[in-house]
Amino acid sequence: MAGAIRRRRVRRVALSTIKDDFSRFLREAEGAEIVITRHGKPAGVLIGFQSEDDWFDYRIETDPRFLRRIDKARACRTRCAHRGCRRDLIGLAVISLAARLFYDHRRASEGEETPMKLYNLQAAPNPRRVRIFLAEKGISVPVVEIDLAKGDNRTPEFLARNPLGQMPVLELDDGSIISESVAICRYFEELQPAPPLFGATTLERAQVEMWNRRAELEVMLPAIDVFVHTHAFWKGRRPQLADYGQLARERVLKNMAWLDRELGTREFLAGARYSMADITLQCGLLLGKNTGTPIPDGMANLKRWFAAVTARPTARV
Repeated sequence: MAGAIRRRRVRRVALSTIKDDFSRFLREAEGAEIVITRHGKPAGVLIGFQSEDDWFDYRIETDPRFLRRIDKARACRTRCAHRGCRRDLIGLAVISLAARLFYDHRRASEGEETPMKLYNLQAAPNPRRVRIFLAEKGISVPVVEIDLAKGDNRTPEFLARNPLGQMPVLELDDGSIISESVAICRYFEELQPAPPLFGATTLERAQVEMWNRRAELEVMLPAIDVFVHTHAFWKGRRPQLADYGQLARERVLKNMAWLDRELGTREFLAGARYSMADITLQCGLLLGKNTGTPIPDGMANLKRWFAAVTARPTARV
């Protein structure tokens, strides 16, 4: 009937899946009401309460009469009450960013498509880094494939997202853009810390940063140089210097021998756990394998490591 109260059932959401700025607010504001707005007007009220240390229970109230009361209360932020809420409310908190983030999270939990997009180049190592990272986290993001051969990355529309014309590019629901693979991965690490792919302690984070940087500079980038300067695909697309490509190949092989010695003392590149450093090295060596610079025979430690990381379910994304 008209004006009837319409409620959703109580939901439970792990706080680790909610963005940090909002989850901190929820921890400090037990029982808060959050107005969910659309086009600047209230569309629903999240009535929530903290039930356990790691969980947040909430429901959405969409009764039009209550929304009108909330709308009037926004300016003065007075204490509001509702007969259908059995818990005391600490007041009205109108936080646009938090409301939007939680509304998007609710849409995702109900199976609706979110507007976040990852612009991807399937065969390239840097987009592969992001795909593996997301797969390890169990995060699904809609993907838009970019065809390099057709020049999709040079269209005005794409260059407006990344003037460098490079992939990957992450477009958030509010239109914000993040490019560079490690920056995208760090963004998702902050949103969902588990499993900790950039390290769980201060020392681990420093070690992962060190080895990720080494894997990138000493293997991935020279492997890309080999591909760009020696492969027929790049003829006419970029200037090619065959001698430089050969020097880059020699550098990759030299650094493979160094990493083979390093991996004789531990299971993974930065320590006992699979990390972002392994993802970077994995993608660099896979590029080398596919473009004429495979791991040479005799490097048993590096081959053992490569077989292990490429056997992970996330390696085929």
